[in-house]
Amino acid sequence: MRRYLLLALIIALIAVVGAMYSAAGSRPTASPGQPPAAQGQSAASGPKVIAYGFVEPLCEGCKSPRHFTPLRPDLSKNVALGQLRVPTAGSWCFKLLTAVSVDTVNVVASAEGANTNEARDQRITTFPSVRWVRGAPDCLGRQVELRTIRYLARASGLVAEPNQNVHFSFVVVK
Repeated sequence: MRRYLLLALIIALIAVVGAMYSAAGSRPTASPGQPPAAQGQSAASGPKVIAYGFVEPLCEGCKSPRHFTPLRPDLSKNVALGQLRVPTAGSWCFKLLTAVSVDTVNVVASAEGANTNEARDQRITTFPSVRWVRGAPDCLGRQVELRTIRYLARASGLVAEPNQNVHFSFVVVK
């Protein structure tokens, strides 16, 4: 079921990014002396998926199985876990396994469901979120950074806290 959900999410994200790219009026550039129509290209070529991943961290307090990785290899492509400069709650770093510069890509991420790693009988009082951080200030080298946040429902309202236990997926497009 999760595979179909991830596939549907990836297709929807590609469609959204493609629509945004087209709406921005991006056009391929012509070669010197040739109009764009002579190149045989359509007026708007959409973005290309470079990499994608699904992250499924352990629940808080759970014992890590041997060789555990939160980045699901069966639901990820052209990406590996990266390294933080300093351990920071809620920050995730990823290395792209392709020869593309991280300065030329965009990342679309989504928290997966309301899986909060809370006990099944508890009322859900938290809401997960994930966002891309351009420039990856918390990561070593040329990496992609995503930050996960959990909004906690309090009597005073929602409170945002960085949280390492948010399940999420992401797509890297160029």
